[in-house]
Amino acid sequence: MKKLSIAIALLTLALLPMACQKEKTGNDEFRFTATTERLQNDDAKVQLVEERYIIWEYDDEISIGSNTSGDTKNKAWLYYSDPNSTDWGAYNGVFLTTLPSNSEYFLGLHPCSDNNVISSLGGTSFSATIDIPAAQTYRNDNTFDKQVFPMVAWYGGTWTSDPYTPFNLDFHSLAAIVRLQFLNTTGAASAIRSITVTSPDKQLCGLFTVNNYNTNDPYLSSLESAKKTVTIDCGESGVAFANNQLLTFYLVLPAYTGRDNTTRYSNLSVTVTNTSSQSCSSTISFVNTRRNGITYMQALDINSWTSGSPSPTISGNGTADRPFKIYDIEDLKYLRDCYNSTARTINGQAITADTYIKLMRSDIVLTNSNWMAGIRNFVGHFLTMNQQSHPGITNTCQNVPLFESIDADGEVVGLTVKSSGSNSMTNTTGVSPFCTQNDGRIIDCVITNKPGSSDYTISIFSPFAGICVTNNGTIQGCRCEARVQVQSNKNFAGICLHNNGTIVGCHATDMTLRDFSAKGAGICFENTASGVVKDCYFASNIMNSNADWGGIVYDNSGTVKHCYMSATGQIYTSKSVGGVVRNNIGSSSLVDYCWVAGPLQGRTAGGIVDSLVNGEVRNCFNNNSAMITVTSANSVCGGLVAYVKGGQVNNSYVNEITIIPRNVNAVIGGLAGVVTGGSFSYCYSYEDDNVFYGTTTAATYTQCYLVDGSQANITHVSSNPASNFATLTSNLNGNPYHSWVQPSSTSAPVLSPYSE
Repeated sequence: MKKLSIAIALLTLALLPMACQKEKTGNDEFRFTATTERLQNDDAKVQLVEERYIIWEYDDEISIGSNTSGDTKNKAWLYYSDPNSTDWGAYNGVFLTTLPSNSEYFLGLHPCSDNNVISSLGGTSFSATIDIPAAQTYRNDNTFDKQVFPMVAWYGGTWTSDPYTPFNLDFHSLAAIVRLQFLNTTGAASAIRSITVTSPDKQLCGLFTVNNYNTNDPYLSSLESAKKTVTIDCGESGVAFANNQLLTFYLVLPAYTGRDNTTRYSNLSVTVTNTSSQSCSSTISFVNTRRNGITYMQALDINSWTSGSPSPTISGNGTADRPFKIYDIEDLKYLRDCYNSTARTINGQAITADTYIKLMRSDIVLTNSNWMAGIRNFVGHFLTMNQQSHPGITNTCQNVPLFESIDADGEVVGLTVKSSGSNSMTNTTGVSPFCTQNDGRIIDCVITNKPGSSDYTISIFSPFAGICVTNNGTIQGCRCEARVQVQSNKNFAGICLHNNGTIVGCHATDMTLRDFSAKGAGICFENTASGVVKDCYFASNIMNSNADWGGIVYDNSGTVKHCYMSATGQIYTSKSVGGVVRNNIGSSSLVDYCWVAGPLQGRTAGGIVDSLVNGEVRNCFNNNSAMITVTSANSVCGGLVAYVKGGQVNNSYVNEITIIPRNVNAVIGGLAGVVTGGSFSYCYSYEDDNVFYGTTTAATYTQCYLVDGSQANITHVSSNPASNFATLTSNLNGNPYHSWVQPSSTSAPVLSPYSE
């Protein structure tokens, strides 16, 4: 209990800098606290208790010097005021050292060593040499301890007179941590005695010069280049290593560059020795380390203590609590090869619907040279480290997606796939940087551009979908935020090209296209008879397009429900546009509870549907007070539908849209443009000037009205005129989609969108 209390107290000490004072009992005695730097990014850590904190411990020592002490090897050690006290809650731990009383500038080094040198060169200038031991202590998953982790702290203040300036030495790291893992598949238990790591070209231990010690970006320079080997010492009894067990070790490597740069270690030799003096070796081709960060390496599979060649595997064991973890491109390639092989095992473990995989980093880049094939027939759960920040994978491949196919038992959650300027895709059947065919579930995923990119970065020479080419499963809560340049009249969809399953809760919020002369849709290009698109919206700006457009779906033969184009979206094209659907063509197709509030412009334009051939449009409304603009003598525009060639329009209305014909020969109608068939029932258009339809033949109208708000006139367009307005009012009030107040000379209908 006492030890736990000490740890808690010291953790508090490490995290909360304390105001300290110069010791009053002696002119040369100083007390101070010390902390290690903390960064908000979970992937950049120096502290390492549960991979988060370093706890300063009683009797821990640092080397310290001051601007007046010359060449010194002073030590400061951590102590507490009353070591015999049982009142651990009153613990007051500080570092204590003896330095000249007129010191104003201090430099501290950890770990403490007799070989450390801190020389004052005058003023704020120091020369610092730190000694990194060749032997490191075994550290497990839960604690990094106080051992060999080189750090430097610099402080400048006023100490020459009372009141003394309180101070704290803030330590910055001089190394990076490499997290090694080893998997025992030898078939027998063993114990690891030591792990030896050798670099062919870089110093790993001994004396180093400390550079930039008074900045946030210190780094080391080699002084003893011949010292290229470090050893993790596991003690005489070793670390127990059961069969099929995964062990974790932390290796400290010097950081040769600053915090925001990379030190690349190449061809590190790793030798693992057990307590029976058996050993095996492997070479790690490269390790990208970062000061202030933990680099997670692929696990090495020790399948034989005599083979001398551990094979690479992947860390984790595939459960929800300890998923297989993806840290770099090598991990991802290993995962892909496991899925694409006939054995379909990871670390010798069968891949099932209960296999869990987690993406840990957002700097993985797929290229034409490292990613020649995608993951096939994915099953299990592919998750990310932090869904809110959407850690991502950048795909610059020409035609290869991350997933070639996701099976019915597969699920991908919270993943962002980013494009880059070099991405030029060509494939006649359609491409997506994310997935080609989904039979499972894609949830809360994003297609976007590489952060910081200002150009239109996906150059497309084939049909393109942001998330998936063909969906037979479920795509839920996904979004398109991509800037795309489309060439050669190819089709485009923000989320999915061909939907035979369900797309729900998806949206296109920052989608921009350039040189676009094909056919496009914000969410789905082709929604087949079995497809459902619901609860989706479009809020992007499509400007100067030469394409035919559907705000949500281009060709619909299935169901589009509860979808809308928001007032922040707009589609301006020289071709045809439907605010929700371009073509409603299936005999059982349905557009239900959909609405539009943003402006549209096209040669032909339908507020909800551009062309209704079959099926039904019902419970929809256009509240497009911004405007619909038609652009030529052949233009056709309808507040709900531009062309009605068949099918039904039921229980739908238009409110106060402004239709601007740029040519007097344009055919426009408050509700419909050109009607050559089909039927209308319980529909109305609330307009000052426009007529109910442009032209009509072979169509039927039941309980349909043109409401002239300026004159408070109600014109009934029906073969069976109603005696009053009550029938329409009653019908609309019975539908949760509409809220209706009868107009008068001074009041307009009060309309509200659908809300479940």
